[in-house]
Amino acid sequence: MRNKINAIGVAALLAMLVFTPGMTCQKSPKQITYNTLASVGYTTDAALKSYLDLVARGDVPTTALPKVTERYTTFQAIYSLALNAAQMNPNTVAGADVIAASVTVINEIEKAKVAK
Repeated sequence: MRNKINAIGVAALLAMLVFTPGMTCQKSPKQITYNTLASVGYTTDAALKSYLDLVARGDVPTTALPKVTERYTTFQAIYSLALNAAQMNPNTVAGADVIAASVTVINEIEKAKVAK
């Protein structure tokens, strides 16, 4: 049950990250907070940690682990480049490439969970 709640929370936050930016001409502080590098990083890390907990408990097979970790490594590289470009300020708004990489990681995790 907890994993389903985590998955719903992650999906809701990603929906806000993906769909909120273009909804209005001017961003509110709330929208900017959801779109920061820090929030995207925390969301992706939480999704990976939740998935790894499931793997460790044996609730999902390990067959997707290499693909998930590959996607996460790619995300980390893109995230690090964005953070360096933002002069190490995690409160900077995340670019589309960072959000897309995060969505790729989380989609791969969701596919792995369904494959059990």
